[in-house]
Amino acid sequence: MIRLDNISYAYFRGENVIDQVSIDLPSHSRMAVLGGPESGKTTLIGLLSGVIDPTRGRIERFAHLSFPAGYNRAFRFANTVRQNLAFAAQLYGADPAEVVDFVCGIIDLNGRIDRPMRELPVGMRPVVAFALTYALPFDTYLFDNIIGPGDPATRDLWRQLFEARTATAGAIVATRQPRVAEAYCDCALVLRRDSPPVFFENLREAIALFEDDAAAQRQQPGEEQNQAVSDAQSPNDDSFDTQTVARAAE
Repeated sequence: MIRLDNISYAYFRGENVIDQVSIDLPSHSRMAVLGGPESGKTTLIGLLSGVIDPTRGRIERFAHLSFPAGYNRAFRFANTVRQNLAFAAQLYGADPAEVVDFVCGIIDLNGRIDRPMRELPVGMRPVVAFALTYALPFDTYLFDNIIGPGDPATRDLWRQLFEARTATAGAIVATRQPRVAEAYCDCALVLRRDSPPVFFENLREAIALFEDDAAAQRQQPGEEQNQAVSDAQSPNDDSFDTQTVARAAE
């Protein structure tokens, strides 16, 4: 279980993205976080992982939560790929050799495992970061919008890894796409503007509320459809504090 106790979060002392939320969430289910623009999906993933701290309130984690899948801001780019993987393994209580073998079994690093991380092609870095996420043992894996990077040719690989991990662990997948929730999740938390979030054991009921809210927003005259800061951020966004990533291991 994960307990949010009167949690609020505001960017740069502005309006709260998440405002005085108190709710208990499952940690061993496959839960979607459904929300539209400005709903705080990415913010919630950051808060749950410990990558960002709430403006007020506290989070109690009665499970071992991951960092946001694919998070690579904690990599030391002067160190080798092997050193980065081994450090993460030690931090999260895994065997370094097994983690390195797991990642190398997924990605063809072409002999770069003992080269500095900064020498990896830019497109390969998020792949390494996602592979590392799946290599580490967690009770609950956190995903912001995607379960793995790359083109459609790699979709089956990430789906297989997701299914393998969530056979014995939970997952929280933030998305604005009902089809993503249906593909990967069994229950859902619906984030709503100007209303408390609602948790549903029944995924179809959650999607129905989300779609009703989205339709109502579209019907409001003058409603701005700009992408919110919380949706524009990726797990690699600079606004995440890299010094707090290890809190998920505590």
